[in-house]
Amino acid sequence: MVNFGDEVLKYLTKCISVKLCPAVTGQTAMECVINPPREGEPSYQLHQQVCVLVFMLHFLVCLSPCSPQYEASD
Repeated sequence: MVNFGDEVLKYLTKCISVKLCPAVTGQTAMECVINPPREGEPSYQLHQQVCVLVFMLHFLVCLSPCSPQYEASD
């Protein structure tokens, strides 16, 4: 880049480099997926309840007549 002051170039470089790094929320979510709580840890029970709830909601959505996967039986 030309015709930019040193301070502007530093700022632009910082802004561009921030966009290259993955978001912290995404990294945290992947950590939870890859390394879920183990039995005996404080959050294990809550994690199990959430997993069951998500599974049940997914199951209900798949059975919904509005769902693309839904096939009515004759």
